[in-house]
Amino acid sequence: MLNHSSIPFNPDVGITFHSEFINFIQKLKKITMVARKRIVKIILLILANPHTYTRKEIADKLGITKRNVDDDIVIIKDVLNFEQKKPAYTCAILPDKNLKELGALLPLNNEDRNTISNALNKYCASREKLYLNKKLDSLYNFQELGIRALRKPALEKIDRLNEAHDKKVCVILEDYYSNSSDPRDRKVEPFSVDAELDTLQAFDTEAMAIRHFKLNRIKRVQILTDQPWQYKDEHHKKDTDVFRIANDDQVMVDLELDIQGRNVLLDTFPGANVGISDASEKNMFHFQSNINADFYGITNFILGNSDNVHVIGPKSLKEHLQKKARKIITKYNH
Repeated sequence: MLNHSSIPFNPDVGITFHSEFINFIQKLKKITMVARKRIVKIILLILANPHTYTRKEIADKLGITKRNVDDDIVIIKDVLNFEQKKPAYTCAILPDKNLKELGALLPLNNEDRNTISNALNKYCASREKLYLNKKLDSLYNFQELGIRALRKPALEKIDRLNEAHDKKVCVILEDYYSNSSDPRDRKVEPFSVDAELDTLQAFDTEAMAIRHFKLNRIKRVQILTDQPWQYKDEHHKKDTDVFRIANDDQVMVDLELDIQGRNVLLDTFPGANVGISDASEKNMFHFQSNINADFYGITNFILGNSDNVHVIGPKSLKEHLQKKARKIITKYNH
């Protein structure tokens, strides 16, 4: 763990929102969606680089005005322990002054999550509620998204990919490992980074095709400043479903889940929250969402939780599962 007075990159430590997050929601609901996203970027930049940047340098790095930064820091200071250290006036976010040790900063638990979710439902309009609930799921599931995404190596990879995107130059994804090959370097043109879904969409110059990469499988990112993009016209961002599969060919699926099925789905794929609704029967839920037509991701979820999941549709998903089941039976029938 980094020995620093600011929030460290510690996998056992969450973020300082907790009860103060309710106040944060009250602030966020009064400002625009653009400002909300800007504030989150400022917070993450300061957490990743404590006492490194001044307000002006933050503005330059994020491509916004210093006035934007000044206005946003007013909101940040209302909920987080913001500090500017003289004489350089660099920025940091410190642990709550009332907490005696960093060990008290635990990730959100179920009670915290329910409290925040209830506040969202009570005080926010539908679109705001949907946006903030997605962010809440990311905060809650630190093991899957939050803590890993806030570690310094992960943030450095994201920064390098964004820098290469802005400069429109190639990168080397060092020692990237896929499901079908040993780790190897991949030269790509990165055009879409989604830290929340842990995904990169880029044009692979060897395969001469768009490829979908997992950020956590990239060891390092090397920026090739002398190699500009050559295939910009081929850059097409594909739709990414809640199972983190990028594919424009999608179909609507409809599942019925019991409590355990719902919990496993959300624990593994937090983004699925937007497709879950209560069923007419108590303690039962529906999951409806457009997902990749090859059924990657959802297949393993259903087969691994068959006692807790019932497939309502489409027919193509049922046929796909039947084929998979027959292969499993054949494999173990000898």
